[in-house]
Amino acid sequence: MSPREAELTQQLEQVLQTHAALQRENRLLREKVNLLLRRVFGASSEKMDVAQLQLLLSGAELVEPAAEQKAEVPKPKAAAPAPRKTKLPRLPETLPLVEEIIDPEPVKAAPEQFRQIGEEVSEQLDYEPARYFRRRMVRRTYVSRAEPEKAPVTAPLPPTLQERCIATPALLAQVVVSKYCDHLPLYRLEHIFARQQVDVARSTMCAWLQAAAELLRPLADLMTARVRASRVIHTDETRVPVQDPGTGKCRSGRLWTYIGDRANPYVVYDYTPDRTRAGPTGWLKGYKGYLQADAYGGYDGIYAPGEVIEVACWAHARRHFFDAKETDQRRAREMLELVREL
Repeated sequence: MSPREAELTQQLEQVLQTHAALQRENRLLREKVNLLLRRVFGASSEKMDVAQLQLLLSGAELVEPAAEQKAEVPKPKAAAPAPRKTKLPRLPETLPLVEEIIDPEPVKAAPEQFRQIGEEVSEQLDYEPARYFRRRMVRRTYVSRAEPEKAPVTAPLPPTLQERCIATPALLAQVVVSKYCDHLPLYRLEHIFARQQVDVARSTMCAWLQAAAELLRPLADLMTARVRASRVIHTDETRVPVQDPGTGKCRSGRLWTYIGDRANPYVVYDYTPDRTRAGPTGWLKGYKGYLQADAYGGYDGIYAPGEVIEVACWAHARRHFFDAKETDQRRAREMLELVREL
């Protein structure tokens, strides 16, 4: 081979290598573009039809039937479908029953001229708006007839959340449940009170919530201790907007969830102002067992000593196979099927 031929051969090999590299890069970029398009415009759910998954695993392809050219034949107008009968929910037998007798107008006018021979019974679910009322506690003072020289006696007030608190335990429970279970902001609760002509400021309810939290702290501490005693702990965190006075905007806080195992079926929360590893490291200090979490790097320091064993999350791993199902159908769908069975 002449020097010129050797040079051309080397150049050809370089061109082929460059071409192959560009093809790989082009394929990778196409996959990234398709992935972004699916994430922006596609369905957010990662669910797949099991029948479709099994069909693709068996090697068959989903083929849309070809449209056949047919002469247009006028179709007769179809009759309107009969309205579907909606299945009424069954009312619980434990609900209080209020019975109402409804008689025809002629019977009401002259009941002595009619004799009842039967009845038709139907039920509806009714609602009575919550009502607020004043609970007045009158504590009478007594003196002994036999020993009048003894000091008079008066019954003590029932326990209250705080001194001079106008809210009963039932009302406090309603505010707590509305705020933390039904996610009603305090300003909305303020409007709900106002519709019943009751003036309760949101600052007052905020003080109630703070006092209730202090009262419930021993219970929360006990639940925390039980979760820490679990053989397996599941954890995750989520971003929560926190008001930042003076800036006119919210900053990002973090709410960490810790779930115990079957022997300790409790869920506790821990708030941190940021997402640093100090949050989970401090909460899990001294824990020995299994920890299931996502791939956040803040947990690496917890696993390093070897007393806490990392348990990865299949839901997070599955997402990558779900994204790859368009470009590597066979292997991606095999993994999706395994995860589904798991």
